[in-house]
Parts: sequence; structure tokens; C-alpha cells
Amino acid sequence: MIFVKDYIAMYPTDITYAFEQAILAAQNGGEEQILVLEDRGVYTIEETLSVDGLTILGNGSKLIFDFSSAGIGLTALGSLGTQRAIDSVAVRGTNFVECSGISTDGLETGDLVLIYSDKFAGDGIKVGELKRVKLYKDSKVYFDDYLFDTYELVDPQSVSDPPESYNLSIAKVNATKLKIFDLEIEFPRIEPVCPVDPQVEDYLQGIYVEYCDNAVISNVKFNNSLLASIALYNCYNPLVDKCEVDNSNLFGYGYGVMIGNACSYPKVRDSNFVGIRHAIRCGGLTTVKGGKQWEVNIENVTATVTTPQLGEHAFVFASFTGSVIFKNCTAIGGIPDSQTAIKYTGVGIGMKGNVLIENFRALNLNGGVDFYTNALEGESDSSLIERANIVIKNMYTENVVYPVFIGGNSDTYNIDMLNIDGLASVNDGNNIESAVITIQTSSIKKWNFNNINCYNKTMFTIREQPLENPPELTLPQVMEVNNSSVIYTDDITPTFFMRFLNESPSNQFCPVKQVIFNNLYIDGSKLVYPISLHLYGSQEDLGLIFNNCVLLNLPSNSKIYNLAKMNGIEFNNCVCRVDDSVLIEVIQDMDYISVTNSVFLGTQSSSLVDCGTAHLTNLFHSGNYLYGNTLLSGSPGTTLEKGDF
Repeated sequence: MIFVKDYIAMYPTDITYAFEQAILAAQNGGEEQILVLEDRGVYTIEETLSVDGLTILGNGSKLIFDFSSAGIGLTALGSLGTQRAIDSVAVRGTNFVECSGISTDGLETGDLVLIYSDKFAGDGIKVGELKRVKLYKDSKVYFDDYLFDTYELVDPQSVSDPPESYNLSIAKVNATKLKIFDLEIEFPRIEPVCPVDPQVEDYLQGIYVEYCDNAVISNVKFNNSLLASIALYNCYNPLVDKCEVDNSNLFGYGYGVMIGNACSYPKVRDSNFVGIRHAIRCGGLTTVKGGKQWEVNIENVTATVTTPQLGEHAFVFASFTGSVIFKNCTAIGGIPDSQTAIKYTGVGIGMKGNVLIENFRALNLNGGVDFYTNALEGESDSSLIERANIVIKNMYTENVVYPVFIGGNSDTYNIDMLNIDGLASVNDGNNIESAVITIQTSSIKKWNFNNINCYNKTMFTIREQPLENPPELTLPQVMEVNNSSVIYTDDITPTFFMRFLNESPSNQFCPVKQVIFNNLYIDGSKLVYPISLHLYGSQEDLGLIFNNCVLLNLPSNSKIYNLAKMNGIEFNNCVCRVDDSVLIEVIQDMDYISVTNSVFLGTQSSSLVDCGTAHLTNLFHSGNYLYGNTLLSGSPGTTLEKGDF
């Protein structure tokens, strides 16, 4: 062990030099390489400290980096070896690549290699991943896990860029080591020169780590690190644990933790970020030069946004993020005054791959989870091969305008599977027209909705507003919503609890064919002039099915009515109560309404179906109980009525 205090005793007038000498001694100290700081010491440092290979025991000490302008506090930098061409396609799900040229690099079990394709080299981006070597034999490099992605050789004649920009390569990583415990890093509060270039990677960063194996940064506090407190690039299995960040916000480019390049298995857990632009950001910047981030694991992290008007995301998983597990995290925004709009979102996702969001809490924000376009830079949506798989479990939002928003007005988010199982949203009465789940522009192959609970909020909106030149909106033809509820507890005046809007005024269609509600509970006792379901502008047929549903306390003017052309509505084993109103108002001609084994309660002035001036072709009813209200009112009525109550 090397004790910093011994070197300060030798060089008491130059603390920076004393640290540099202590670091050199620790780095030359054999396998141990441990640097020990004095208990709760305070040191002013005037230069970047290179701490490659060290284990630093901070013992609660503070390092104050007194830079006149830009600078990084601590760096640990490995390097990339010679680029070797891979002899064949590197296939997703396999555990090896073929490369005869790497035989001279002396690969050993446990070494790290980077597999990458620099297809996006024009933007300084190479897409790839880090792997640990299990064995090198017969010109094959075997890994101890499997390739997350497929990397193909590209025919130079098929692209306009130089052929060398499309190499499929492997390189040995000369990895460094770093472990830091119980330390505080602070920069004096300075006002950076504007405009700030976000590409300047060394602008007041706390710890910068590149090509590192099993880095650990634990119980470290940061203040005024501005651009990024922790930057991890091309790292394998790095861990950020029990860290705190206060005030890392450089005019919109401030990060608590920046995870870039080909990081594999990065973990951030049990940490707290305050006064940041982004608590954690993965991928998406043009400065990255290694690849995607794979198996990102974020757990028990809190982000508190103090500038909610800036309009960004507390957590960002951008286009070069491969896969994410995001558990037990919280994003908190401010409650703005009347002159300030809340623009912040808890989680912004623009990646392709698998995303698990579990037990996420979003409070006082514009958005909870926002999915925007997931095309890579330089890649059009039409060329997308991969698509996202999204799982949201047990998410809670309070005073959030858009808890889940998929696709912007000009973005298309491509999803293989969307599974939302457990989403509760509580609203204080503001932004009552916005939906808990909004799907604006997307391509979704499969979806599942369960346990969606809305308090003073609309449940669903598909296509929030008509668009003249809309992007793609391709959805499954059947939407099934299970075990969910819509409850209004305040005297508020929403106009709907679910709506499907037209694609555009000139191209009207309903994006789904059938909506099935199983075990839906609606309590509208505090509603004023609600419309239970809003459909607009359809040339298609839509069917609604209510199974085992309860619709209670629906006051005057609360109804289901079809502004769009509808095929039919079914009630099976339901309980409904409508006083002085109509449950179903047929505004456009409808094929059928079917009610079976259900109970309909209401006053004498209410009715189950009001045809108005439209025509209902068939009315089927069997095994029902009708009390206080009439079955059918209006003209012209029905062509066929069959059954008895």
C-alpha cells in the first residue's frame, strides 16, 4: 500500500506533485497497486491525475480540482491493439469469430477483444461489442458468452462511402484496471465560456475511464463536474455504486454517468443524481468510437431535475444502446410556476433492442417514458432489421402529463413486442385530456396491456392529433386490455377516457379493428360532461367488447358513442349504471349491439341505447336485468331485435 500522506510530507508545497509521485509508486508496487488517502483529507489538485491500474481507498477524502478552464479529474485509459480483419460474418448468438490474423497477438484466456464494424465511421462511430476470450484455437476466437449482434461484411460496390469504412474487425484490448472507494471530487463553480462545444470530451469531467476491465467506482460524490461526473467508454463490466452527483449540467450537456462506445454489462446502482441534465446517458453521441452498449443494468437510481423547463430526459437510452434492464428507479421534476412549462421526461428511449422497465416512479414531469425514433444515425427507418422489445412492469406516475408516449409527430418507433403489465397514473386535475398511454406514430407487431389504472387521467389515445403528412402507424388489429380501471375523484371535465383519431383529415381510418376490455372498472361519479369513448373519422369497422366489466356512477351526458363507423358493441357479464343519460348513443349506422347476462341500472329517463337519427341493424339481448331505464330510444331504431330481458 502507498499512503499519500507520506508523499505530502516529502513535498508539502506542491500537493499535485506529491499525488503524482504517490500514484507512480503505487503503479510500480507490484500486483497490489493500492493508493490510500488520509481519513477525510482535503486536497487541491491542479492537474489531471492518471490512475491506471490503481485501487484507490479514499477514506472520505475530497479532491478539489482547481482547473482554470477545461479538465478531467481522474483518468484510467487502456488501449486498443492492432485491428485484424474477421474472415467471415460474425453471427448473433454464436460464441466465436474466425480470424487467422490475430494469431500473433498472443491472446490468452481472460483477455478482452473488441468485435466491431465501422460502417458508421463517417460519424466517428463503430458498432460493436466487447467480449472476454475463452479460447483461441484453429483461427477461431471463442468467447465465454454469445455475440449480441450480427456483423456482416459489406460489398464495397454497394455503398457510396470508401470501402475501408466497412471493415469487419477484431482487436485485442490492452485493458486497464481501476477501483475507487469513498472519495469526493469537486470542481470550483465556474461559468463556462458560451457556446460550449459538447464534442469537447475533457470539459470538467470527474472520472474518465476507457478500455477498462471490471472498473468499480463506489461511494464517490461529485460536485460541479458539469459535462460528466463519470464517463465510461469501451469498458467491460464496469460498476458505479452508491454514488452521488450534484450539479452536473453544462448548458444542456451535463451527465451524471455517460456510458458510451462498446460497453458490455455496465451497472449503475444505488445512486442519487441532483441538478443534472441527464442522470445517465447511454449512446447516441457522434463522438463514440467503439460501438453499442450491451446489457446496461440500472437499479435503484434517483434523478432529481432542478431545471424542468429544459425539455430533456433524466435517463437516456439512445440509438447505440443494445439492451437495458432498468429497475427500481425514480425521476423527479419540479412543480413549475404559471410561467414555466414542465418539459422533462423521466426516461427517453431511442434504441433498438430489449428494454425492461420495472418499478419505475415518475413524479411531476411532462413524460414518464418517451419512445422516439429508433433508427441509428446514418440509417433510415426503411432499413431497420432489428426492432425493440419493450416490457414495462409496475410503473407509477404522479402529476405526469404523458406517462407513456410512443413516437413523436415525425418519429416512428419500431416494436416487435410491447408489454405493459402494471401502470398506475395519478393526476391532480391538470392536463386531464392527455392519456396514460399515447401511441402517436409507431409500428408495433404485438402488444399486451394489463393492470392499467388511471386516476383523473385518460386511459388510451392512439394518434393524439390528426396529422396532414403522418409517419407510419401500423398496429395489431386487436387491442385487449385486462384488469384495468378508470376512476375520476375530482370535479374535472375531461371529454373522453379513450380515443382513436383519424390518420389525417383526407385519409381516415381506425388503426385497430377490435378493442376487448376484460375486467374493466370505471367510476365516473365526479365527472362533468364526459364522453366515455371517443372514436373519430373511420372508413373501417371497429368492434368493442366488454367482458366482466363494471361501469358505475356515469352521470348525464356520459356515453359510448360512435363518431366513427363501428361494426358493433358487446356487453357480456357486465354491470352498468347510467342516470338521466344514455349508455350507447348511435350517431352513425351500426351493424349490431349485443348484451348478455348483464345488469343495467338507471333512472326512468335513461336508456341503454339511443339511436338518434342513425340506424342500428341488429340488437341482441339475453339473460340481462334492466332496472329503471329503457332498452331502446330514438329513431329509426333497429331492423332486427332478438332476445328478452
